[in-house]
Formats: sequence, structure tokens, C-alpha cells
Amino acid sequence: MEQGRATKGAAAAIKSRILSWSTGVLMHGGAYSTDELVSFKSKSRQSLLEEAKKISKEIMDGSYGSYSLTGTTSILHLH
Repeated sequence: MEQGRATKGAAAAIKSRILSWSTGVLMHGGAYSTDELVSFKSKSRQSLLEEAKKISKEIMDGSYGSYSLTGTTSILHLH
């Protein structure tokens, strides 16, 4: 792995988050809903959420490599 470069999995995670975020009211029916520069005209909110869900599932299923959590969740360690 090259240091300083994002992995495909990280890029997919960001894409999924942006797709999820873009389904909000601001992008679909908010104050600027008719402005093509800040709203999404080409897709419905549902289709954007389905695409975000698909990408997230692919990441969890290992399509972009193997990921795991590191560190501890111990309460004693947090103090």
C-alpha cells in the first residue's frame, strides 16, 4: 500500500456518505431546489439511498478489501 493515498474502499465509503447526505431536503425541495448547481435533478432520493446502501454493503462484504477495527472499546482504557 502506498502511504498517503486513499484506498478504493475509502473512496467508496466517501461516495456512500455523500450519496446519503445528498438525499436531504436541501438538495431535494429546499430553498435552492431549482438551482441545478446545488440540487440533484437526475435521480430520485430513493435511488440515491439505494446506491449508497449498495456501496456500503459491498464495503462490508469485502469487495474493496479486508478492513477491521483497531484499538479497544474498554471503558477503563478511555479514562
